[in-house]
Formats: sequence, C-alpha cells, structure tokens
Amino acid sequence: MVPVLAGCAPHLITTGETGEPYEWVAPTNSWDINEVPEELRAQGFTKDDVPEDLRGLDQFGDEVSLWQFYGDIVVVDISTMWCAPCQELAEGVEETWLEYKDLGVKYITVMPENFEYETPTTENLVAWADAFGITAPIIADSERWSDNLVTGSAYPRVLILDREMKIAVPNVIPLTDPQIRAEIDELL
Repeated sequence: MVPVLAGCAPHLITTGETGEPYEWVAPTNSWDINEVPEELRAQGFTKDDVPEDLRGLDQFGDEVSLWQFYGDIVVVDISTMWCAPCQELAEGVEETWLEYKDLGVKYITVMPENFEYETPTTENLVAWADAFGITAPIIADSERWSDNLVTGSAYPRVLILDREMKIAVPNVIPLTDPQIRAEIDELL
C-alpha cells in the first residue's frame, strides 16, 4: 500500500453535470492523494469529459474519491460479483496494477453489486480482493455512479482516464486485460 501524502486537505468547489455546487474534500485513506486543480469541473461521461467524482468505501472501509488520483492515468473497471466476465477480468487486475503503478497508473475496481444484486459490503470487497489477489482499490458504488456508464447488466465496463481526469478511453465495449494494457501504453 502507498502511504498518504502529508499536507493540508484540499477543498475544491466545483460543479457536477447538473451544475449544482460540489465541494471536493480529500478523503483520508491509505492511497495516494494528489492535488486537484481548482478549475477541475465535472462534465459528463463521454470521451474527453471529466466524469463526476466517485466516492465510496474501499475494501479497508476507508472513503476513496476518484478525483484524488488526478495526475495519474486511472483504469476504472466496473464489475459486479455475480458477473462471470467480470471475474475473468479480475484475474488480470493485480498483474496490470503491479506492472504500471510505479508509472503513475491507478487501477480501480468499482463494484455496484454483490451476489444478491445489492451494494457490496466491506466484507464483500475483501472477499473479491482475496479471491483474485487484488491489492488495488476496490470501491463499493453505493451511490450508483456506474449507472451513468452501464445499461442493464452489461458488465464489465472499463474506461480509462488520462492524467487530467478526462475520459481517454470511453466505455464503448468491455476491454480485455491485453486491450487495457495496450490503451495504458498509448497514454504513457
């Protein structure tokens, strides 16, 4: 695990897609927390947009913010526990995470549903991490952020954000691990 960077917690007033004010406050967790520029604004969920911030609890019970990874390339893997293709994709997460994390790449699994089609508990996230040997962040999507990207039960979905938090690889088709790696290589 990467230690939290020391310093003051940034506060950012921004607007979401609906134009309502949003105050970004850095969470307290064990992942990297990068400085977020004051001009960062949520725009939407298509190519070159900055997506709305995602906040949720990770497998350690800590709050994580998608925007805390501003400045890194971020792979956002939206998977559910009951989805067989999601389980196949999860088999390559740790290897990809370890290969690229020192190059400023974060791999985040966003989990909207457990086996009962409910928001995963911390225990569910720990079970997923243990089953696939994942040490990267796994976040419960209790606010259903992923509903902006997934229709029906078309899981997994993967999008990749560039270092400015813009969607570089939109959520068009489920990507395989080799495709994810090729897209990361393009952005490096």
